[in-house]
Amino acid sequence: RKSIKVIHIFILCTICFFLFYSNMAFPFVLKRGEKIVIEPDEIINEDMYIRASEVEINGTINGDLWIVGGVISINGQISGNVYIIGSSISFGGVIVGGIKVVGKDIFISAEVGKDAFLLGSQIIINRDTFVGGDVVFAGKEVDVEGIFKKNMYGAGKKIIINSSIDGESKFWVGDLELRSRTKIGGGVFYRSNKNAVVFPGAEIKGKIMREAPVETGPRRSLFSYLLKINPYIWMFVRFLSGLIVGIFFILFSPRVINRVANTVYEKPIPSFLWGLLIAVIVPIFSIVAFVFIVSIPVALILISIYTMVVSAGIVGFEIFIGRFLLRKNRFDVEKKVLLISFLVGLAILSLVRFIPVVGPILLILVLIIGSGGVVSAFQGMRKRGEIDIRT
Repeated sequence: RKSIKVIHIFILCTICFFLFYSNMAFPFVLKRGEKIVIEPDEIINEDMYIRASEVEINGTINGDLWIVGGVISINGQISGNVYIIGSSISFGGVIVGGIKVVGKDIFISAEVGKDAFLLGSQIIINRDTFVGGDVVFAGKEVDVEGIFKKNMYGAGKKIIINSSIDGESKFWVGDLELRSRTKIGGGVFYRSNKNAVVFPGAEIKGKIMREAPVETGPRRSLFSYLLKINPYIWMFVRFLSGLIVGIFFILFSPRVINRVANTVYEKPIPSFLWGLLIAVIVPIFSIVAFVFIVSIPVALILISIYTMVVSAGIVGFEIFIGRFLLRKNRFDVEKKVLLISFLVGLAILSLVRFIPVVGPILLILVLIIGSGGVVSAFQGMRKRGEIDIRT
């Protein structure tokens, strides 16, 4: 059984946040502007990257096509894959590869050789559409016609199927309609509170199986059960994990963690801005990761790096607090001094957690400023040639 296919995040994010906002020269065609039009007689023999408010592709592109824009129309021939983030997106023509699309309104009337992934509010797939691979979609209102050679997986508030699907179909839906031109070679599985409406003439070779959503309480982890026995267990575990992380940084990278603590003190505003930036970007990357994934190992590495940055930032902030209260020399990188300052700071932040309303807000500020302090510290160390994570 094939699971829902999702691919290509890191390339897309790199394009959105780097390629389209730089003036470097790249070994592919890059177009930026208010309106980009590829005429019918134009032939692009490379991958193409476009950022524009309005995009029209009427020519031929012998490579992959990447677009970030507003109103986007594809009517030419694309020999590779198509990746789009936009508002209103319409497809015509021929796409030899697959399509991965995120938008508000998506209209498809095209021939797609491989898989199609669609994420939008309104998704309309017209009768003359052909898709050679699997189709995965999620939207509020979805109307599907056309011919699909493999499986279809979808989620939506209302899904209307009036098409030919050679494989199986699975839907997570509020209202499901199987219209009269529906022909499904496999079975239909759907999860809904309502029975599907099957019109006369619809042909489903397999079984139609409905599963009602089960109302269950929140899943309880081992920690939640322990918490029920003793509410202080989780507090102790959290304190212990913070202690272990802090000792690790102090033992193996005292110079770097000291620099982070000093940066939090010397440059609180830049640290806050950097921390706020990565606090916004990383969740976006994480969300889009479920849509476009090019390499799971790369994604795991990035998440690990971010976790290390946040951990180092919190430890650095705790050292700053302890050093400030103990009036220690901020240029002293002796491990004993750093450890004492860290323990004091850790104790203070642990107590701050108990303050209603204000406590969580202060902890969020610590996380943002601390992680931003790591970025600012490494920037300064790189400029001075001081980057050395060894003790």
